[in-house]
Amino acid sequence: MNKLRTLWQNLIALAVATLASSAALVMATHAHGAGAVKVQFIESEKFADAGETAYDRERHLRSLREHMVATWSSRLPDGQTLELEVLELDLAGIVWPGSARDMRIVSGRADAPSATLRWSLKTGDGRVLQSGTGRIVDLAYFDTAAWLHRNPGDLPYEKRLLDRWFSSQIATTGTAAPR
Repeated sequence: MNKLRTLWQNLIALAVATLASSAALVMATHAHGAGAVKVQFIESEKFADAGETAYDRERHLRSLREHMVATWSSRLPDGQTLELEVLELDLAGIVWPGSARDMRIVSGRADAPSATLRWSLKTGDGRVLQSGTGRIVDLAYFDTAAWLHRNPGDLPYEKRLLDRWFSSQIATTGTAAPR
């Protein structure tokens, strides 16, 4: 019985030490390079295709927002803020008529994901480093089987489109750079 109590005490001590070191690592990561990403979807009810129903649209937009904030914030230098407005969105594929809800058929033809964006990248004191408006589209989205295999989940084509835009327009080797 004494051995069992010692084993439990050691396990608890190990768990506490692991949690403490993990918390220190997380705090150090945030202190050394975490910008902010703010995403707004402007008049999303008018988007060409963000989902068949209001529920689908909200679910898709929430997924895209969460992805952008979680993925891009750590790639911005501490103190920088990317303010992004999505003005238009068209998801990859088409919804098959008469199919179950949200069954999308992707063909790799004229059904590529696209978005129109307006953005500004700002310093902590509000100075604009770069800004712009543009339409992005991934015409070769269907040729990405290897990428999809490594990145399963919902809206993979759209997330890839947005991530490529961020990498080419905002991030340069892990830090945002003025244009």
